[in-house]
Amino acid sequence: MSLLFKRLTLFGCVAFALVLSGGTQSQAALLISLSSSPSDLTSVQAGVPVRVDVNLSGLAAGEELTLLSTRLTFDGALLGTPLISPGSILPDPLDDPLDFIAVSEVGAGDATFLTFGIATSSHITTNGVFCSFDVVVQGLGMSEFALTFADALQVDPEDPQNLISPPITLGDPLPINAVPEPSALALMCLGVCTLAAARRRIGFLPGRHIRR
Repeated sequence: MSLLFKRLTLFGCVAFALVLSGGTQSQAALLISLSSSPSDLTSVQAGVPVRVDVNLSGLAAGEELTLLSTRLTFDGALLGTPLISPGSILPDPLDDPLDFIAVSEVGAGDATFLTFGIATSSHITTNGVFCSFDVVVQGLGMSEFALTFADALQVDPEDPQNLISPPITLGDPLPINAVPEPSALALMCLGVCTLAAARRRIGFLPGRHIRR
């Protein structure tokens, strides 16, 4: 049995125990939202790299997360398979190298921070970038980056040995529109104009009659 499988199995047992115990909810909601570089994705050219950051906000001073997990989806035909990297709010160094796990596929990616360390230094304690998704625009068309899942566990400030499930709000999707390069668009327009001119010349050849 792999170490990763053991960790995920243990996490499932912890989550199940929280459900059975009816762990209290924290009052403040966490917000998981998206931002991008370049910031304007309304006219991105094919071949351009795009970075999408998954951001955490709403974590109050003194609050600590031992788990944060998110899933991001998009049009794989347009944007391919993402490269996922950890963000600035993760402990550095991690308490265990497997505390952050990222799994990517065509059109989607999952990022999970899960630690069994008990020290504050091994937990998420600040707001900011949780993880980043890097993709390259591979075609033309419209799509959106959408958060489809998020989960978290927080240390209970009244009982540090207990974990609670804070409410989470997912931010809006991030639209992206891939357009042709200016040179390619100019060539396309030139081709259309040339074809139109050729059709007009054929239509006006002497002795040629066009049936209506």
